[in-house]
Amino acid sequence: MAFLNYAITQNDNGTYEIKLINKKIVEGTFKKKAYKKYTSTDRYISCNQLDGKSNTLDLFEIKDPLNTYVEYVNGEENLAVKEIYLKETVFFVRIPLEKEATEIRLTMVDPTNKRATQLITTKI
Repeated sequence: MAFLNYAITQNDNGTYEIKLINKKIVEGTFKKKAYKKYTSTDRYISCNQLDGKSNTLDLFEIKDPLNTYVEYVNGEENLAVKEIYLKETVFFVRIPLEKEATEIRLTMVDPTNKRATQLITTKI
């Protein structure tokens, strides 16, 4: 299993900066694989496990960590939800590794604009 922490920033021109904060590889498996597949217009990060020839061994998706929702009490004393888009944040990726995996590649996918931006490739 791989536990990866990243910091991501979206610049004013729409580009992303991402850096690996730390990486921990441990023996073990997850009890079950329950990854969500994003099919809406929301941006998400595609996490690809690659072998030594850059072939995809496994892939899953996580929601865009820069897009978050905050609950608050509005002026009418009711609970409300507001969507907030952060300029920067830290996020965590937990991956059950395939035996042949040598790299993890993260790609930001924006279905609305039909664009995919490679963020970072991390050696295992």
